[in-house]
Amino acid sequence: MAPRKKNYYRVLGVSPKEGEAAIRKAYREKAKMLHPDRAGRDSTARFQEIAEAYEVLSRPDRREEYDRALEAVREENRQRAPGAGRRVRPEPLVPERRHGRFSGPGFRVPPGERLGGFWEDGLAGGGIQGSREFEVHLSRHEAQPGSVIEIDLPRSAACRFCGGSGRDWLFPCMACLGGGFESSPVRLFLRVTGIVRDGASVEISPAPGGFESGTIRLRFRVA
Repeated sequence: MAPRKKNYYRVLGVSPKEGEAAIRKAYREKAKMLHPDRAGRDSTARFQEIAEAYEVLSRPDRREEYDRALEAVREENRQRAPGAGRRVRPEPLVPERRHGRFSGPGFRVPPGERLGGFWEDGLAGGGIQGSREFEVHLSRHEAQPGSVIEIDLPRSAACRFCGGSGRDWLFPCMACLGGGFESSPVRLFLRVTGIVRDGASVEISPAPGGFESGTIRLRFRVA
């Protein structure tokens, strides 16, 4: 299962109200401090985390999408809190696609309903062809109707800072550590409409943006 939604503002140490300049400054300061060449290999995961946060918050369209998604998850958690009163169904992030197929136990979209998920269309490079299957681990709580599940489908793309060269002038690119590629997961948000049983699966066809063709199958393991 994908990790809980990260608070990218907290990762960079900035307020959600900060502008582009403050976010860029915070990223540069943390990148300089945590670069593996300076802080050692133990800092690699943390360095990649701040690069991931900057990748989202530095682009207005992705930041706006992220803010909406983060608020949807927060609202879901508030509604599930003890004493929250009547549960209010969160608003879908985007309407269901008019084309394509999305089906499976616990995830069918009733007539007139909308699917609470989104695809990041137009991602450059690194597309994956053919049918792909991913295993998603859920807790019993997450498998209950009304849950909103966040899933990141793994995908690599050319580093947007160096264009895939792995270099920043005479030096290795700090964002991709000289590899030329960066993690650019395709994120889905799914609303559970019925109890999800262990081993249940759903198919998404055509595959979401970033996967060139084929079908995405999600198989759920509930424990």
